[in-house]
Amino acid sequence: MEPQVLAEAGRSLIAERSALADAAAEVTRALGTVAAALPGSRTATAADHAAALLASEARATAVDLGHLGRALTTAAREYGEVERSIVTGIERSGRAA
Repeated sequence: MEPQVLAEAGRSLIAERSALADAAAEVTRALGTVAAALPGSRTATAADHAAALLASEARATAVDLGHLGRALTTAAREYGEVERSIVTGIERSGRAA
């Protein structure tokens, strides 16, 4: 696997994390509007519960995506460093021969 593929995957996960956070915030706001429009109803209670659950799950998923994105980005950087080190070693070996 090429380092640029790993780096792109890392950037993609980080972007997805951001999109997930934005979507969760919008849905949470919408559910809050439903709850405010129907105070005291079972629908309002369900909307409040759904909003809290969604926010919690979105935060957890966003954290996971962030960790994965950073891990892939780090792997890409380290892969590139190892690749450069190998090339340098081969070049030195060729000059020494």
